[in-house]
Amino acid sequence: MEKLLFFLIIILGITGCAHKKANLRVYGSHRLDAPLTKIIAAFEAENHVIVTGDFGCGAPKLIPNLQARQDGDVLILGEAEELTMAKKAGLVDSSSTIAWNPFMIVVKKGNPLGVKTPADLKKARLNLPEPGSGCASRLSDGIVSVWGLTAAAAKAKRLDKGCKSTLGCEMVARGESDASFTWRIVAAPVKGIEMIPIEKAKGAPCECFGIVLKGAKNPDLARTFVEYLKGPKAQAIFREAGMLDISEKAE
Repeated sequence: MEKLLFFLIIILGITGCAHKKANLRVYGSHRLDAPLTKIIAAFEAENHVIVTGDFGCGAPKLIPNLQARQDGDVLILGEAEELTMAKKAGLVDSSSTIAWNPFMIVVKKGNPLGVKTPADLKKARLNLPEPGSGCASRLSDGIVSVWGLTAAAAKAKRLDKGCKSTLGCEMVARGESDASFTWRIVAAPVKGIEMIPIEKAKGAPCECFGIVLKGAKNPDLARTFVEYLKGPKAQAIFREAGMLDISEKAE
């Protein structure tokens, strides 16, 4: 009887180990949460692993949090400057481009002002991010500078740093502003607007990165996940969300 129990314990232990799933913790920029959530679900199903995703905040908060916690395997960032921040923080083991995020002019549906380029917005009622509030602010400021929109920007409604990302688009849809600037992935779910691509926008479209973190608890699986982000299924999900895949060259 004792021998039988002994063998049962061994068998159960082996079976338990065989079914134990690997774990991966992925952190990312909040504006990429929709496609990343779908990609993680597909990756889990195909690889029989457990992936915990956390996309609750932007890089300025996320990077110092990761420095303190040291519990991540993969970090997804949506801009080259954010990658530089992560490198300076000593978080990056390796990085790869996984997609491009176009930055757009947002106007009311029907484009009543006939906007084709930012130059057509010199007399428009704009809403813009608060200066110094992050990536969208830097890109918007660059557009204002390149296209001579200083006067319009001086009169623009400024969006608080903590406001929801779609607020500027919603203000345009309601007619409270004529135009705004944001990423296509942010504007896509908002009804009552149209989007116009921006040429000569410094830093746009934004390059998005998959990063294997230094000190990752599961580095091999982390590298596998980053490679998966560049694969056909993940790229299709990025395109569906309004992003450009890695085969499309950013101008």
